[in-house]
Amino acid sequence: MSPTVPPISTSAMSTFFAAALIAFGFLPAFYGKFALNDAVTLAPVAVALALMALAWERERTWQWVAAAAAIGVATAVKYTAGAMLLPLALAFLFQWWAGERRVLDLVKVAVLGGIAFGAAFLILNPYA
Repeated sequence: MSPTVPPISTSAMSTFFAAALIAFGFLPAFYGKFALNDAVTLAPVAVALALMALAWERERTWQWVAAAAAIGVATAVKYTAGAMLLPLALAFLFQWWAGERRVLDLVKVAVLGGIAFGAAFLILNPYA
């Protein structure tokens, strides 16, 4: 018996995503042998990207907030990971713009995400 293999998506976005993974896949292997905080930053950034993808598909508030918290963890390790807030904000704004455009949803995710980011950052980096 052979295991079931899920169908391969051939959309332009999945092709671009696969190309990006291949293009930047050498970074964890390269930085893994050095005692740098770049390799440690990759784990929460990967979690944040996965949560953003789930939030994009399922449109749940807690996934956007958890992605902000993961970015807060990554930023506590290395400050340049704070740039991940831009893709998070843009992804949510694009989804919000395509949906019902309720301002309460926008404010709720922004406030809760900001609190989650700040709490994760300050808990892990209290001397910042």
